[in-house]
Amino acid sequence: MKKFISFLLIISVFLFSCGGGGEKATKLKPGTKEYKLAQKLAKKVPKLNPDENNVLASSKSFKLTTGDVITKWYSLAGDRIQQLSQFDSTQITRSLKSAIQQISVSELLSKKADEKGINIEKNKIDSILQQQYQRAGGKKKFQQRLSQRGITEKTLRESILQNMRRENFLNSEIDSSFEPTQQEIKQVYKQKYKNQQKVSARHILVKEKDSTQKGQGLQKIKQVKKKIENGANFAEMAKQYSEGPSSRKGGDLGSFGKQKMDPRFTRAAFSLEKGEVSDVVKTRYGYHLIQVYDKKTTSKPLSQVRSKIVQQLKDQKKQQARSKLIQKLKKDANLQIKI
Repeated sequence: MKKFISFLLIISVFLFSCGGGGEKATKLKPGTKEYKLAQKLAKKVPKLNPDENNVLASSKSFKLTTGDVITKWYSLAGDRIQQLSQFDSTQITRSLKSAIQQISVSELLSKKADEKGINIEKNKIDSILQQQYQRAGGKKKFQQRLSQRGITEKTLRESILQNMRRENFLNSEIDSSFEPTQQEIKQVYKQKYKNQQKVSARHILVKEKDSTQKGQGLQKIKQVKKKIENGANFAEMAKQYSEGPSSRKGGDLGSFGKQKMDPRFTRAAFSLEKGEVSDVVKTRYGYHLIQVYDKKTTSKPLSQVRSKIVQQLKDQKKQQARSKLIQKLKKDANLQIKI
């Protein structure tokens, strides 16, 4: 589900990068696939009723209606958009809010780029597309993938153009000559590179299949833990019972630090002594048993990571400046999300 929502967010930016922003609201025609989808979604989120064509976002310069969003999503996602109807009302609302927020910001930035007369040379767009061709294994394969999703290369080219125009506007408005202080550099070094604890661990993952099998995952992991307590080899149990990608390696996750894993998994792993097995740990992935087989503390010299830290801090300051500018644009435009 998460991958599909991410896909929706990505194509949402494509949809509205062409500008126009709903100067004339689209109304869905009864009997069309778009209309039928909106009807399904409206049973869970009434605001999406296609006959009412409610405004989902508005600002001083544009508005987005149910018809605008569904039509343009469908034009790029094709029948995959139907998966939305399988979500509950909370999931639909959450994904729509996030998408509409991104669409609206994209529209505001595009209008600012228009005001500044920003344009992009055709050869720069061609260069980006050539890179995509290479990654896909050739132009033909790339175009086939687009076709399968119902996306035309013309639409994609236009989205690249608008994305680059927005980026140029943001870069023109932000002072990028940020220089981190020595104190900031030392603070990041201490947090990420000095005396960093690492553990090497194996785990056994049992997933909770669905609501009809609630509790079965927990029962299964408890049975596996009992076998280990009775002398069974942890790695062999992982090969036999774990439902994670590391099962073939006996559940071996290798070495990792505190920032890499799910916080609950991390807390449990770092609280174990070498050779110890955890109690059952619940994360969003399912139920885990963890066995730590090594613990160590490492440090990298500041001279070795200084340039990396400086770049991280510059990127962070730039992102903060971008966020601040976008918040100002939203406030000035009186942007309102209405779902």
